[in-house]
Parts: sequence; structure tokens; C-alpha cells
Amino acid sequence: MDTKVQMYNQIHAALTAAGFTKTRSIATQSILDAKIEANLQRRLRYFNYKTQGVSAKPKRRSGVMGRPSEKNFRFYVYATILRAWVSEFGLVPKVHKNNFAHHPFVRLIRALLYPRGNTKLQHHLEQFFAYRRQEIKNNCTFLQKT
Repeated sequence: MDTKVQMYNQIHAALTAAGFTKTRSIATQSILDAKIEANLQRRLRYFNYKTQGVSAKPKRRSGVMGRPSEKNFRFYVYATILRAWVSEFGLVPKVHKNNFAHHPFVRLIRALLYPRGNTKLQHHLEQFFAYRRQEIKNNCTFLQKT
């Protein structure tokens, strides 16, 4: 497990390499806080409505339940990185399959999250942008046609 200082230096170096200048310190701190919060939430036990701790494997189910989904934690970190990107450059990145590996936003995410072992980056980013697009479509009334 990386210490907070090591994580801060890693994030700061990745943002510097990505070209952040104006909001680098604020972005570094917000991404660090998001990564720490996601790591803390991963370790919490499951709780039922009676507020008793429940293990990941329910007693009524036979067999192994498997790992819980980390989709929400990934989306939280991706949203924080996207917010930092938009505040620095003023544009939402358009990531396509053609320019995926060479896009600066993808290189930034790869530098921040691959040391933690996150793979399937293209699949996860496609899921995140599809979810984001759907939420904007459903929740932004000014974008809907009347």
C-alpha cells in the first residue's frame, strides 16, 4: 500500500506530464481524496437493514458469491479525474477506439490507475462515458427538447 505522500507525488507527476498548470494542486488533492475514499469504501463490510455486519457470502446461498462489483468506486475516481480535466482544459475529452491509446486523457488515467492494477481500461471508460451520457440525457432538462 502506497503512503499518502507517495500517492500525492505520483498523481502530481502524472498531472504535470499531462500538461496541467493552472489547477494542478487542486486537482492533485481531489484525485488523492477520491482514491483514498474509494480504497476505504472497498474495505467496509456489508450491512443489512438491521445494521448487523454481514459477510460477503450470505448463509442461504450455496457456493462462492465472488468479488463485489467495484464499478461505483471506479466511476467515482473517473468522475473526479474528468472533473479535474474539464476544469483545467475546459473540454470534455472525446475518446474513441481509433485514438484510444494516444489520447492524453487516457494516458493520464493509465498513469494514475494502472499502478493499482486496474486493467480493461478501454472497457471501463466506455462504460463510464455511456453511463455519464445517459445520466446527462435523463437529468438535464435544458438539453431535452420540449
